[in-house]
Order: sequence, then C-alpha cells, then structure tokens
Amino acid sequence: MPRKEMILRVLAASPDDVQEERARLEQLIRRQNKFWSPSYGIRLDLVRWETDAFPGVGTDTQAVINEQIGDDYDIFVGIMWTRVGTPTSRAASGTVEEFNRAYERFQDDPEALRIMFYFCEADIPQSKLDPDQFAVLRAFRHSLEERGVLYFTYNGANEFEELLSLHLTKQISDYGKGWGKPTPGQVVQVKSQEEMVASSHEAALIEEETEDEGLLDVIDRGSEDFQTMNQSLQRMSVAVQTLGTRLEKRTDEMRNASSKKPELFMKLARQITNRTASHLDTFVSQIHSELPIFSESLSGAVNAVAMAASLAGEFASQDRQSIVALLEMVTELGTSTKGALRATTDFRSILKAWPPVATKLNRAKARALTTVDGLISELDKGVRLISAVEEEIRRILSQEE
Repeated sequence: MPRKEMILRVLAASPDDVQEERARLEQLIRRQNKFWSPSYGIRLDLVRWETDAFPGVGTDTQAVINEQIGDDYDIFVGIMWTRVGTPTSRAASGTVEEFNRAYERFQDDPEALRIMFYFCEADIPQSKLDPDQFAVLRAFRHSLEERGVLYFTYNGANEFEELLSLHLTKQISDYGKGWGKPTPGQVVQVKSQEEMVASSHEAALIEEETEDEGLLDVIDRGSEDFQTMNQSLQRMSVAVQTLGTRLEKRTDEMRNASSKKPELFMKLARQITNRTASHLDTFVSQIHSELPIFSESLSGAVNAVAMAASLAGEFASQDRQSIVALLEMVTELGTSTKGALRATTDFRSILKAWPPVATKLNRAKARALTTVDGLISELDKGVRLISAVEEEIRRILSQEE
C-alpha cells in the first residue's frame, strides 16, 4: 500500500570554495533519506542554485536566484571557509543575502524554518587566501554571534558530514513538535518498497542499497568503533606520557653535562641530542600509525549513531539498556578525550621549549611538533563530535520518556 511522506526542502548556501562540503551534503541526504523516510515519514529535498535555478534576467544574478528559488524551504544550511563570495547590491555576498532572507523569515516566524551555519577552520592554502574576503568573512561571523546564531565549526569535509548527519536527524525528529508547520502541499504518496521492486527493473539495485541492520545492530557496530577509538586513544596517551618522561630525563642529563669540561660536555651533549632525536622519531612513528585508526573509528562511530538516530523514531523498551550502555561508553570516552587533549596541549609547550642544540634534533623536533599539532587537531575534533554524539543519544533516550 502507498504511504504518505512529508517533503522538507533544504537550501544549501555557500561560496564556491566549499564544493566538497556541498557534494557531501547531497550525498548525505540521498543516503539517509532511506532511513528518515520509514522512521519519521519525512524525506529531504536539497535545493541548490545549480539545480533549481535557470537562466533569467534581473537586477543582478542573485536577484534572479532569489526570485526562482524563493523562500519555499524548511532548513537553511550555510557553509563558509575562506571567503563570503561575490558582493550584491544588497549584501556582502549572495550567500550572506540568502542568510539574511532566511534570518528575516525566522524573526517573523521562529517555527517556519531552521537555520544551521557551519564554518570550516582547516588551514587555508596561501593560494586561496584573499585578505579582503577573509576580513569580510570574520566580520560576518561576528555578526552571527551578535544576532544570537549558534554556528558550528569543523576541520574537514568528513567532520562536516558527520556533524550534519546528527544535526539533520535532530531537525527531522523535532519537526512538527518543536518547529515546523506542515502543509498539505508538502505531503506526497509514495509506493512501498514491495511495489517499487515489483514495478522496477532496478529491483536488484534497490535490494543492494537497502540496509538490513536494525537499531541494536547499529548500536553494536557503534560500540565496537568507540572501543577501537578508546584503545587507540590510550595508546597515543601512553606515547605522549612516555616521550614526556624521556624528555625530562634528557633535560636532567643535559643539565648535569653542562657542569663538565667543555670537551666532555660537547661529547655528552651530542649523545644526549642524538638519543632525544631518536625518542622524537619513535613518537612520530607511533602517532602516525594511530591517528588513522582513531579518525576512522571515530567516523564510523558517529555514522553509526546517526543511523541509530534515524532508526529510532520508535524503539522498544528492551532496546533502552543497550542505548544507555552506549551513552555511558560515549560519556566516558568524551572525558578521556578531553583529558588527552589537555595533556597533549601542555606537552606541546614542553616540547617547544627544548633548545635548538643540533641540526638532527632540530629536525626531529620540528617533525614531532607537526605531529603533535595534528594530534591536537584530531583530539579537538573528537571532543566536538563526541559531544554531539552524546547529545544525540540523550535525545534518542528522551523519545521514550
């Protein structure tokens, strides 16, 4: 039998320096719709000027886009990185103008739509940096804070997709409760999967794309990823602690050597710096082998929780224990990750303070500092994503209360 489905339109607004994020948004919606639709009776439809606008004439290009796309959307997703875009006669850029229109709608009717804005904080290549554009971007970002807009930051397309998956699922689950005004025009009838398979020559493809995992299967998969992530975190923490202990010993040795005769001091100093360089290279190798494990397991865990949230429109009471256990694991991991981030940040200061004694040591130190910076970035990402995951699991549990 056909079933009813609510269509929510998502407007993507951004300059052209975040094409990867725009592609990830499209892929995410296409992938997750098959979970959102049966769980919540809601399907997202992405609106972009590339696909929803057509050649026309107006006072300027953005005016044509505004007229053709209009304000008929339910969720606004803004994305920026290095620039705000091309100015219009009405705003700092087309993206800013689209945000202003969405913000005015929200001010008039807070239940009409939801606004989500994201800023990339990845390093900017010199070739992409336009100082004037970046200054306007910073001013716009500050203006959002003044207007009470809570935006999120991310460090790469993967993190953006993971955050967005959690956030869109939350918006969908809250639709018709905390926000949204369903209209008859948003409701369509869709065929059941059985009818689609019976009437389509793409039956094999549909079967291949349909996930057989249930809620508990997804939770188990997420738990395994969180366990892997925790084990990797522990190994990296041990590596940081071990290197810190070794640096303290080498510092004491260098201090003691400084009281020796010059000829002996130079010989001892060379031995100490060589040992220290070896310690640093070992540390770099350990962290380089662990970071991919940490990052991949974090990504898998976040995706599993996002899928669990999509499947948890209604869940049986016997499932609650597994979800609570997952929450406890995530909370504990979040605490450990915050602790590791603090310890690694403190350790960086110790490492940076080591004097430039010899070329071999200086180069090893530079490699180690780069590695530590990468570790700090990954741990910081982990803290943000784990916090978002924890919030999402608590929301899942609150649905049964």
